[in-house]
Amino acid sequence: MPYNLSDMMNNSTGIVEFAQGINEHLMGNSLGFLLLFSLSIIVLLSYFQATGSVRKSLTAASFVAFGLSLFFRALSLIPDKVFFVTLILCAVIVAFSWRD
Repeated sequence: MPYNLSDMMNNSTGIVEFAQGINEHLMGNSLGFLLLFSLSIIVLLSYFQATGSVRKSLTAASFVAFGLSLFFRALSLIPDKVFFVTLILCAVIVAFSWRD
C-alpha cells in the first residue's frame, strides 16, 4: 500500500508528528533505532580515524548514542527498552574506559 508523504505532511501539525507518522506507518517503528545505530557507527569510525584509539572512539560513540537516545525517546521514536540499553551500554563503556 503506497503512502502519500505530501498528504502525511499536510495532515500533521509539525515536524515531530510527521516524523512519528513516518516511523509508525513507513518504517514499522524502526526509524529511531536505525538512525541511532547508523549515527553511532559514523561517530565511532570517524573518531577512530581521527584518534586511532578504540577506547576513546567507543566512549565518544556511547555518549553520542546516549544523547541521541534521550532526544529520540522524547520524540517517541524509540521504545523504553532501546533507551535503557543505550544508557547501560554507555555506563559500562565509560566504566571500563575509566579503569586505565
